[in-house]
Amino acid sequence: MRTDRIPVKLREKIMARDGYACTNCGGSDEIQVDHCLPSCLGGKSTMLNLRVLCKKCNLQRNKDLYVHRKDTIKKRVDKETKVLKEQIRKLEQTMENMKCEIKSKEDLSEFFEKQLGKTQEYLSLLMDSYAACQENFKSYVIKNACR
Repeated sequence: MRTDRIPVKLREKIMARDGYACTNCGGSDEIQVDHCLPSCLGGKSTMLNLRVLCKKCNLQRNKDLYVHRKDTIKKRVDKETKVLKEQIRKLEQTMENMKCEIKSKEDLSEFFEKQLGKTQEYLSLLMDSYAACQENFKSYVIKNACR
């Protein structure tokens, strides 16, 4: 367990406030101070964002968050992969159709510049999608962190 992130005095205040017992199950064995919104998602070490959990409840919570995040990301990746495969199929079809139209290096260069522009647009959409996925996960954590 890392104890360097939460100052000792604040840790003691949280323990006393929560009665030296897990706020989830009421147990008092192997209690820990936990961030409701994890620090990796921007959660601060404040009275409002800290609580006492026993080791078992804390591990279960972390497992639940991990599973939710993994499932959310997998669904997003599957969806984006399907879209990407469709775009590749369309690109291949376009290239097949363009074979007869490309007669010079300039034609080829122009074709690839257009395709590069489309690829950059798609990558931008993917990045936005990933950012939205992170925000959805953060919202899920905030909503479910201090139940």
